Amino acid sequence: MKKVFLIIIVISTLYSASFDCKKASTFIEKGICSDSEASSLDEELSIYYKDALTKSSTPKKLKLEQRVWLKKVRNKCNNIECVKNRTSKRIDELANISNSYISNITGKYASNNGDLEIAYSEGMLFFELLIVTNKARIGQVDGELTLKGNSAIYKKKNCSLKFLFSKKKVSIIQKGTCDMGLNVTATGIYKSMTEANAKLVIGKIGDTLSSLFYAKSEAIYKKYCSAGVEENAGNIICEARKKTGKDSGNIFHIFSGEYNNFDGKLPPLSIAKKFKIISTN
Repeated sequence: MKKVFLIIIVISTLYSASFDCKKASTFIEKGICSDSEASSLDEELSIYYKDALTKSSTPKKLKLEQRVWLKKVRNKCNNIECVKNRTSKRIDELANISNSYISNITGKYASNNGDLEIAYSEGMLFFELLIVTNKARIGQVDGELTLKGNSAIYKKKNCSLKFLFSKKKVSIIQKGTCDMGLNVTATGIYKSMTEANAKLVIGKIGDTLSSLFYAKSEAIYKKYCSAGVEENAGNIICEARKKTGKDSGNIFHIFSGEYNNFDGKLPPLSIAKKFKIISTN
């Protein structure tokens, strides 16, 4: 009588994760490596954590928080569904850190001789910079920024720009010509346009006040704008900005719009932003 031996080979699939699955030793690590969704989430978690770390103003604190989360939250799970749920929530928390930081630094800024705009799109940080010297020399440069903590770098041939971010302002340090011409430099301090009154580009008839005026504060609005009198009664008169970025004492925009309770006083900023330029001088 012949004996038949049946050999069963069990193949265990190991999925990639943010760590080496061949060295997985704990229940949690082995569970992540054997579940495709869990391993994908673990890789995603690593990406968001590294991104948040570069943008956090307190990276040491974030490192500690991540270690605590791993030990006290994720590793307390007793099944893989728990691991996946808690990892998803942690990814959302880390994404919020990155998004919050980005929203704090994007926007429009102005210096005594420059106009800076920083924007974020599809995971990339961009800038546009216009410099106009007192001698009417103009320089322009734009590109993608590499963000690290509270600073960012832009580099190309003959140009290095370092951006240092702090509350409501950006400091720029320039090295090289950046193809901006003789004696044209971006080095300086750029204050948030919410503290300024208008674009560096003078407005034209038909432009709305909201397209020129970035201040959110009623106090700043009243500093630069006043209610019209006599032939301009019912209108708003606002001081413009020259291309040098300095406040101008002789360039004004006259805005007109609908407001039932004007009564010789400025309408609220929320209403005034809908007014349009009818004259500029």
